[in-house]
Amino acid sequence: MHPFILGEARPGTIASRSEALRRLSRLRTTGVAQNREVLGLIERTALWERGIGLGRRHLLATALLDRIQLWTLDQQLHAAASDLE
Repeated sequence: MHPFILGEARPGTIASRSEALRRLSRLRTTGVAQNREVLGLIERTALWERGIGLGRRHLLATALLDRIQLWTLDQQLHAAASDLE
């Protein structure tokens, strides 16, 4: 679980909010890519003009650096991740 995901979920409206947040917080935490790593990834892989913001680029960089599978329903993020496989 990337800390950004938990941070995005916390202020949101979620069914069974306290239970969902408790379960999410139990998941193994990933690393967090440093800004310089994310900016380097953008340049090396042409991640500009992909319709994904810095937060989603951080998720993608973390998945690549930690060599973990990225699960997303976000079509633009999924397309960018698929292009990098």
